[in-house]
Amino acid sequence: TDAYHDFCGRVKSSAKNEILFELQAANSQAVFFAVISKSFFYMPDTVRCAYPDVYQLLVRFYRQNPALLQNMNIQNPYGALYEN
Repeated sequence: TDAYHDFCGRVKSSAKNEILFELQAANSQAVFFAVISKSFFYMPDTVRCAYPDVYQLLVRFYRQNPALLQNMNIQNPYGALYEN
């Protein structure tokens, strides 16, 4: 996917502390999907800002919008309170 290739390019060209997601996401598209899915729930605004098209696909795929919950300060299903 375009997002996966973009992420791999960022990993190759950036300082490690500037990478937004786990570095292992560059290993394969399957790992990227797993990492971006986890980040979708735990860091929704980061995913939404970095890859808005992927974020919208995940909203439809999971039928959830965690960024909306985060902005409303609603507790997520994993027990951590989203903070603004």
